[in-house]
Amino acid sequence: MKVMIVDDEVLARVGIKSIVPWGEHGFQVVGEADNGQHALAMMRELDPDIVLTDIRMPVLDGIELIRAAQEAKLRAKFVVISSYGDLSYVKDAMRQGAADYLIKLELQSESLMELMNRLRERILEENANAARSSVADSVIHDNIGAARQRILQNIVSGLVYDREEITEALARLDIQLPEEELTCMLLHAEHEGVPSSNGSVRHRTMMNIVEEMLEPIPFSYAIPLQQGEIVILVARSAGSASAMAGRLRDAIREYMNMAVTIGISDCHDSYDGIGDAYRQAEAAMNTKFLHRKGSIIVFKPPMQSIGDKEMFTDLTGEIRKLEKGVELYDAPNVTASLNFIIAQIRDNPQLKKDEALIVCNAVWFAVHSRLRSNFESREMFDFNSVLSVQSLSFIEEYIEWLEQMKLAVVSLIAGFGERKRLIMQAKQLINTSYREELSLETVADKLGISAKYLSILFKKETGSNYVDYITDIRIKYAKILLRGGEYRVYEVGQRVGYDNEQYFSRVFKKITGLSPNQYRHGMNEHHQGE
Repeated sequence: MKVMIVDDEVLARVGIKSIVPWGEHGFQVVGEADNGQHALAMMRELDPDIVLTDIRMPVLDGIELIRAAQEAKLRAKFVVISSYGDLSYVKDAMRQGAADYLIKLELQSESLMELMNRLRERILEENANAARSSVADSVIHDNIGAARQRILQNIVSGLVYDREEITEALARLDIQLPEEELTCMLLHAEHEGVPSSNGSVRHRTMMNIVEEMLEPIPFSYAIPLQQGEIVILVARSAGSASAMAGRLRDAIREYMNMAVTIGISDCHDSYDGIGDAYRQAEAAMNTKFLHRKGSIIVFKPPMQSIGDKEMFTDLTGEIRKLEKGVELYDAPNVTASLNFIIAQIRDNPQLKKDEALIVCNAVWFAVHSRLRSNFESREMFDFNSVLSVQSLSFIEEYIEWLEQMKLAVVSLIAGFGERKRLIMQAKQLINTSYREELSLETVADKLGISAKYLSILFKKETGSNYVDYITDIRIKYAKILLRGGEYRVYEVGQRVGYDNEQYFSRVFKKITGLSPNQYRHGMNEHHQGE
């Protein structure tokens, strides 16, 4: 059953086309018009069964269209789609012969289909004498579009690849496609986070917009693939295809508020090159990581990746510097390291998505492990404010993730204040150098402050004096070594900063109440009793 849609608003026409899957219900939208005059000319040519028309339109409004169609003895049934303020016009339209009406703001797929099915039954009843032939013709006409889509899907996917077989199939289905400058475009909708229940509606809407944009363009065909992807096969040069892709992208963004990335193949001058063109469009799409969301990407032959080993060597060294900067709460060095890493990712045209993911994961681990080992739980870095790196798709998103990481870490360090930062740096030096002779003066010198100031600051910020703190750290690690049982007591003492075994034993007993040997034997007996 053939249907026409008449409305001066493009968005309204797209909405009506997208609200239901017309073909699944036995209807075919054969034409659209933006005013009554244009619609009347199309009706003479297309002979639709049902016309869905707005009332208020320029040139020739809906009521005048109904009157003119009646005078021309055109057989179509009219359904008026009106606003609440047009009800008086609706009555006039019904007097002129409109079959029914719908309110725009109340338009639902169920009510529209119910009305369309009623009209279909009425049309078939009025044409009872020719019902069988009419239905048969309608089914053939309705199915030809689906048959065209199926054969084009098979051609672009490579299932039908022989030139003679393609030529025969195109001729049989009246698909007009000259064998020159054949180009494939692959459209991919970037709509992360859209509920799957809305996906099919969005896909139909996108398909309707594409078909409407292609209608005035000769030798162009839209082929739906999986949800969110459409292939366009067109006989145009690559430059002309790029301009067409730009218009399609802009229209979808305007009417659906959705970004679309488009991959474009080279031109091919033979039907048996269509499969290659589709694979080239796919290859272009696979490089979208290196582009902005919503880009138009023209296929380029893959280049051999060079310099990756050198880049990763540089990044490995820079991540070590980043770790050191985080350990020492050194905001300038943290900033410099992350800026270097960001530049390496941004300026490498051969970078792959999995390589960027490896780099970002390494940065995350470097920052997280250093902060986690040194902050109290309330001071932990807030990773909930940073996007999950696993969900990123484009290089600009990875760069933005790194920029957010840099801002968060530097802000966190700055928020500690100078005194707290100095104490954290002192603690870090003690935790990494407790095996050495580490006097108060040595640490103060490394921090660039006086020993007296460090002593006062340490006591004020930690509640413990410097000597007690380093002693506690050394005994903590001594316990770990004693439990392991690999070293003798004097070796344990040397490994935690005590060269004299007797002195080490006295300090250990003072802190724990046990000698090193007693502690070791007690731990062994405890484990044996378990």
